[in-house]
Amino acid sequence: MQTIAGLRKIVVDDAGTSGMILDQLCRFARAEARRSSSGRRTNLHEEFFKLALECDLDLHVARCIRDGVRQAK
Repeated sequence: MQTIAGLRKIVVDDAGTSGMILDQLCRFARAEARRSSSGRRTNLHEEFFKLALECDLDLHVARCIRDGVRQAK
């Protein structure tokens, strides 16, 4: 629930250009992925992809978030 609120806040605040917002979304998603203690890190990027789509973000943004989470270390 907190992750959804964080993603929505970034979109609603709309602070900056679309590229800046995309960067903010990816940074947020990577940070959330790092904090995750679910042990399911192999599929976490796909969960974030689905979550982004459920938050009504477009397909391109959802893919960027997925790829960003995949790169999280």
